[in-house]
Amino acid sequence: MMNCKKHWAILIVVLMAFSVLGCLTVGTETPEPEPKGVQRCVMYEQFTNWHCGLCVPSETCYCPIVVNYYGYDNVAPLYYKHHTVLPVDPAFEYNPLENFARSVYYGVAFLPHMRIDGRWFPAQANETYFKNLIDERLALPANISIDASGTLFMNNLTGRVTANFVAEEDIVATDLVAQFALWEDDIPVFERFNQSAPNGVDPWHWTMWDMIPNANGTELWSGGTTAGASVELTYDFIIEPEWDIDKLGMSIWVQANSTQIIDQSHVVDEWDVFWDYDVPIVDPGAPDWRFVSFPIDATGNASSIFDDALWGDGNTTWDYIMWYDPNNPVDPWKTYMKGKPAALNDMPDINNTMGFWIHLTSNSGDQVLTVGLGSEPSGTLVQLFSGWNLVGYPAQNDSAYDVTQLIADTGATYVEGYNPAAPYRIEALALDNVLKRGEAYWIKVGSDTTWVVDW
Repeated sequence: MMNCKKHWAILIVVLMAFSVLGCLTVGTETPEPEPKGVQRCVMYEQFTNWHCGLCVPSETCYCPIVVNYYGYDNVAPLYYKHHTVLPVDPAFEYNPLENFARSVYYGVAFLPHMRIDGRWFPAQANETYFKNLIDERLALPANISIDASGTLFMNNLTGRVTANFVAEEDIVATDLVAQFALWEDDIPVFERFNQSAPNGVDPWHWTMWDMIPNANGTELWSGGTTAGASVELTYDFIIEPEWDIDKLGMSIWVQANSTQIIDQSHVVDEWDVFWDYDVPIVDPGAPDWRFVSFPIDATGNASSIFDDALWGDGNTTWDYIMWYDPNNPVDPWKTYMKGKPAALNDMPDINNTMGFWIHLTSNSGDQVLTVGLGSEPSGTLVQLFSGWNLVGYPAQNDSAYDVTQLIADTGATYVEGYNPAAPYRIEALALDNVLKRGEAYWIKVGSDTTWVVDW
C-alpha cells in the first residue's frame, strides 16, 4: 500500500513538472496583444477675457508650447471669451450665445478656466506642468479618428468644412457629439478694435468666432456603433471681411456629454482658398472686342468662368470668345459663341495661361468682367510654342515685370499688346512696357520654351 502511494506521488510530481514546462513554453509563444485605438490629438480649451489679468501668465506660458513644441497634430487649441465686466470683450460681443453656452456647459465660475480633453485643471503658468498634462493624454490611444478638410470662397465670404469620423473600436457611449469651432489666431487687438485690451494681451490666440452649426454640436452614433463605422459631416459658415484668412483655423472634436470627456480632436489650419477676379475694362464702351486673360488658377468651360452674372454684378456681358491654338496650324482659332450648338463650339477648357479676344455686348455697373472661381497659384508655367502664342500674364504682382525681362526669360522676338486705337487693336510693345494681369499678349518665339511666371 505504501509503495502504491509512493508511485502515485512520483507520478504527480512528474506531471506537475511537465505542466509547468508546458505553461512556460506556451507563454513565450503567445504574442503580446496589440494596443487598440489611434494616435490622440489633445483638446486644449481655455476661458479667458480681455479684462482677466490672472489669465495672462498661463496664456503667455502655454501658447508657445502649443505652437513650437506640439503643433496642431498633437494639440487642438481653442479660447472662449467669458463675460465679466464692461467694456465687453469684442470677441464675446461678436458671439455671446455660443461663448456663454460653453461657459454654462463647463460651469465656468472664475477665470482662467482650463480644460484638457474636457477635464478641468488649474491654469498654472508652469511649462513642465502643462506638458505633463498633455503628454499623459497623448499616451492614451483614442478610439475615434477624424480627418477633415476646409475650403474658403472669397467671392462671397463663406467657407465649408467636411469632417469624417471613424470608429476605430466598438463604441459603447450613446451621447457623443461632434463639435466644430472656427477660430482666428494672432489677432492684432489694437489694430482690429482701435483700443488696447485692459489686461494688455496683444495679439489674441485661437479666439473662437463661431461654433458650427451651434454650441450643441451634432449627435454621433446615438445607439453606439461597431468598429469601422463612419459619419461624414459638412457645414458652411460665414467669413467676416476683417478676419485674416491666413490665421483662420478650426478645432473639431468628439465629446461625451455625460462625462464631458473628449475622445479625439483635430485641427484644420490649411484651407483651399478660391477667389474671383475682376478683369478691368479699359474703356466702358460696348459692344466692342477686348483682349483679356485672368491670373487665378481656374480651369473649365469659357461660359462658366467668364460668367459675370454668377461671379459679379451681371452688367458686363459677352457673346463671343476666341483663342489661338499654336498647335493647330490648319484651324488655329478656337471659338465659343453663346447660343451656338455645343457641337459647333470648339473652344477647349480654358485656363490662366491663355489669352482671349472677347466680344462684349454690354459693360455697365462696376465695369469689370468678373471671373471665377480659382485659387492663387504659387507660380505658373506658360508653354510657348515656336511661332505666335496668345497668352495671359498670371501674376499677382504686375508692377515691375516688363518686356525686356520677358525677352530675357523666353527669347521672344515679338511682343504685342492691346491698343484700341491701333490697327486691328494690336501694337508692338516697348521694351519698358510693364505686363499687367488681366490683359492678353501675343508672344512670338523661335523655338518651344517654357515661361515661368512668378505669382
